[in-house]
Amino acid sequence: MGGLRFFDKYYAKLGLAPDSNDAEIKSAYRRLAKIYHPDRSGNPETRDQFIAVNEAYEILLKRELYIRDAIRRYKNKAKNHKSESRQRDMGCEARFRAARHADMPFDKFAKSPIYRTAVVVNSVFDYVAVIAGLVMIVAPMVSYFEDMTRLLPKGEEPDFHAVPIFIGFCFLYGVWYFQKKIE
Repeated sequence: MGGLRFFDKYYAKLGLAPDSNDAEIKSAYRRLAKIYHPDRSGNPETRDQFIAVNEAYEILLKRELYIRDAIRRYKNKAKNHKSESRQRDMGCEARFRAARHADMPFDKFAKSPIYRTAVVVNSVFDYVAVIAGLVMIVAPMVSYFEDMTRLLPKGEEPDFHAVPIFIGFCFLYGVWYFQKKIE
């Protein structure tokens, strides 16, 4: 886990824990991009924060590539080979693209592949959560009503499972709450 400490500062820029998954990274990025984009915030001082958020997002999505590249460079150095020279470091490229995104109007930025990908992944996650919530609400009810229509032994009542229904409503409330929070 010691080697992953390099990425901790990027998780922190997005306000995430170091064990966050890609969906959480994309969701945090989308939320912060809306807040810090200079065209959207109306405050040109948010430009640097927007650049930092974009840089962190891009680096975290490509973290495996960065790790492989670092291992490759270490192996080359250990073998006394000269590493390939690069015009720009990968982190500098991410910062350069982030600066370019900060300078464009938000409407144009919202159409960029990096932002659209985050929106799509976030939407898919929302639909999955809604479907899971609905299934958790409907399945126990259907089961209960099926049991009511069946002939049960005398004195036996059909079981009603309220816990999955409660959890399903929690899922739906969570999706609604986070959608309102993002807006």
